[in-house]
Amino acid sequence: MIKLKEQISENVVIVAKNLNPSLFSQLWLIKQGIVSEEGLMGNCVFTPFVTQVFTTDFQLFVVPEQLQFTLSDKSKDNSELIKDKLGSIIQKIPHTPYVAIGTNFHWKVAPDLPTGFVEFMRNLFMKQSIPLYSQFSESDARFGAYLSKDIFGSRLKLNVTPVRTIKGGKQNGSDEFFQFAFNYHLDLVDTEQAVDKMLEFLEKWNAMKRYSEDILSIVLESSK
Repeated sequence: MIKLKEQISENVVIVAKNLNPSLFSQLWLIKQGIVSEEGLMGNCVFTPFVTQVFTTDFQLFVVPEQLQFTLSDKSKDNSELIKDKLGSIIQKIPHTPYVAIGTNFHWKVAPDLPTGFVEFMRNLFMKQSIPLYSQFSESDARFGAYLSKDIFGSRLKLNVTPVRTIKGGKQNGSDEFFQFAFNYHLDLVDTEQAVDKMLEFLEKWNAMKRYSEDILSIVLESSK
């Protein structure tokens, strides 16, 4: 049974205290070289409470507690773009009280046929020797997983969740797949070194993405 995977999204999230969305004005972003005037798309938002910037390469979302940098083209190597654009933003506002930084890679994983989803799920997770699974042996049962460990100087948190989507109304049936959500999280306890630690963290973007893909490859191979 052939398995399919499709990347849904990839982004970097920075948690901070008292971020000022109004700082990220159109003028400031252009002046700092983060965006070009012609590169800004027409649906951007600039208010004292939220800034949302759209370009062909990335989206930037800023509220007082969080900054999110989302990549548009997930098929290419975005490491240099992240270091150039997001790295510049971090260095331009070094006195911001940063709390944490994290990278997120989300994939959709499914068998090639909808009828094979239950078998795929059981091969992936279910072991008859585990008492809990005996209570979820019905064909309509669904289950996932949470896994976590330290790697790349951060904490990897992996959530695997079954998802069902309706195709154009109930009469057309539904699609089922697993969402693999990889989060690499770093707490910034040393505020004086926060900028350096975040820049070092961003250098590991490719390594984190490759490792996530390696895990997916293991999953797909083992469930054959």
